[in-house]
Amino acid sequence: MGIIKLFWGSIIAFLLGSFAHAQTCQFSVYYAGKPYTMNTLKYLSDDTLMVLQLKCYVRYQEPKKKTWEHQLLDFYLAKAPLELRLPKGVDSVQLFFGVDSALQEKGIGTGDLDPKNNMYWGWFPGYIGVKVEGVSLKYGSFEYHLGGFRRFNSNQSFIWVKPKKHYAIDLEEFISKIPTDKSGKIMSPGPNIPTFVDYFVQSIHELD
Repeated sequence: MGIIKLFWGSIIAFLLGSFAHAQTCQFSVYYAGKPYTMNTLKYLSDDTLMVLQLKCYVRYQEPKKKTWEHQLLDFYLAKAPLELRLPKGVDSVQLFFGVDSALQEKGIGTGDLDPKNNMYWGWFPGYIGVKVEGVSLKYGSFEYHLGGFRRFNSNQSFIWVKPKKHYAIDLEEFISKIPTDKSGKIMSPGPNIPTFVDYFVQSIHELD
């Protein structure tokens, strides 16, 4: 009986210790500097809009294993900030956007990297790293699918994030930087994709 209690006591202590050291940061959707709830009409002094889709892949390198950890942030039905898991015991993480090129060379993945998440073009163009869709009186309808990994399509855009911090993705700031000659639509890899992903990353700000 004593051995059984000791066994279960060790298991519980291990689990509690794991949860106690788990770290996360949060991401929320903003528009023009204000919180935005997905799939709702937003009325501004110079615009009326609705954002229908926001998904992005983020990745960081595990400090001990030196392997890439990928997570999909999907804000489609999010009613609260999304939690991003971070490695235990770190003060900050270099967070990249998009799927690692070496991993894409191996083909499709599972879990967050499963093609059923509608973030995969195909074996040649690879994964969509950032997807933003919606409609606006000011900007018109927009479908921005940014990604790819071959030749000039690979990107290394990143920000530094910290545990327990809250970050805002300001979509108006991002959309306003896309050239008007794109007519609100980017649906395949191309030479300007790394620049456009940079615009997306530049629209992410730490909240006080």
